[in-house]
Amino acid sequence: MTFGAATSITGSGSASASNSNTINFASYTQSSYIIRGFQIWDATTGGNMLFYGSIVAPSASFTLASGNQLQYPPASIKIGLI
Repeated sequence: MTFGAATSITGSGSASASNSNTINFASYTQSSYIIRGFQIWDATTGGNMLFYGSIVAPSASFTLASGNQLQYPPASIKIGLI
C-alpha cells in the first residue's frame, strides 16, 4: 500500500493522505464476518501498527462473505494527520 504526500486541509491546521494505488486482498474463503475497523502496519509480519480506526463510509460496517474480495481503488482510503 502506498500513500501520496499529505496535503493541508484548509483552515484546520491538519492534513490528510490517501492511497495512491489499488489495494487488493485475496478472495475470502472462510465464513462471513462483519468488518468494522482497520489497522495499517509497517510490515507484513511483526512490525509496528501505524494507524487504526473505524470504517465510516459508506456505512459503519460491512459483511465479507466467502468468495468475496476486498478492493480499494486509489484515493479511497484517507488518513487524517493532526
